[in-house]
Amino acid sequence: MSSNLPTPERLPPHLSEFSSIVNNTQLEISTNGTPKTVSNVDVTTPFQRLSVSQNSRRPSSINSVGSSIADLETLITQKDVKSTKETLKNLAQASARYHKSLTENSQDSGDIAHLLEKLAKLKGCNDDTSMKLLSSSGLFHLISNHQLILAKIIKDTLVNNNILSEFDEDSKKLYSEFKLKNKQENANLKRRERVNSKLLKKHDKNLVSYRDSLNSLQDQLNVIETLRFNFFKDSYDLVDRTSAHVLKNFADVSMAQIELFENIARKGWSGGGLDDLLIGADDMFSKSAVGEDEQGDERNEDEAECSTNITTGSVPTMKSNVSNFRKDSVPTSTSSNDNDNTNEEQEEEEGENEEDDIYNNSFSLPLTHGDEPYNENTNPDELDSIDKSSNL
Repeated sequence: MSSNLPTPERLPPHLSEFSSIVNNTQLEISTNGTPKTVSNVDVTTPFQRLSVSQNSRRPSSINSVGSSIADLETLITQKDVKSTKETLKNLAQASARYHKSLTENSQDSGDIAHLLEKLAKLKGCNDDTSMKLLSSSGLFHLISNHQLILAKIIKDTLVNNNILSEFDEDSKKLYSEFKLKNKQENANLKRRERVNSKLLKKHDKNLVSYRDSLNSLQDQLNVIETLRFNFFKDSYDLVDRTSAHVLKNFADVSMAQIELFENIARKGWSGGGLDDLLIGADDMFSKSAVGEDEQGDERNEDEAECSTNITTGSVPTMKSNVSNFRKDSVPTSTSSNDNDNTNEEQEEEEGENEEDDIYNNSFSLPLTHGDEPYNENTNPDELDSIDKSSNL
């Protein structure tokens, strides 16, 4: 008994007979004559007991739906199913083309290997070159073999599988079953709607029958909603299961490709058998990378130079170049006039000289010192200086 409940000692003496009602207990007489307390006595009123019994016997007319389409995060419609079929079909066709190309590449690699062997055995090929040609031939044989193995794996895993056919069959079966059940349940719903409408048209309505009819309609709606929920959920599971199957196949193919390519790459390791062949080989990837870096550096330098000229304002424009060309190549009007005047003066002087030559018919022989005319007033010292200069 809880300590919060009032005890008979706390009640007044004249109310002691109601202590069992207040404490939700009743007193019973034991076999030895002493009273004992019995708890958990039902103290509800008859009206309360009637309401509880009615609630337990009559369920609500509106039942909650256990599964609803709104609970689904993704709805897979028939359009989505059709797109999945088309994608699987294209994937199978691409895999078949890949298998065919690998088979052809394997054949071409084998042909190259045989021709390299034939070239190594021809006359005029020294021993060193012959050994390197045979090493290259062996590499192409290995590539051909691995391509043929990969082609077979792709054919068995990606081409000759039943993924597309199984998905097509399962999706059609799922949709046909849903369509049939949905038709049946809709027919049941219409039948119950007719029964409910008849009860609604009666003048003397039986509330219990009408309530049962409404509950039946609600149950039928729940059945249809659950049917649609299961259909969309099954469609999603089908697409997800098919995608997982495709992923598993491509994971197996990817693993096979990595192992085959690693086997080829090991031939280039030290002691892999191609050491002598690879000594004189150029690294094509680093070479192309260096070329691209050089071109990029040249472009960067040109851009930097252009930006510097633009910043300092030292970039010559077309107008200034044209003006400089005109100044250097085209003479000015002043210089042309001066040249004309100079030419005229030279022509006049030449004309005067020609006139003098015409009118002057006298001539004289060159005179020596002894023939020079004597002048009485000439100083003898000057004569001596003239003689010395002539001797020189």
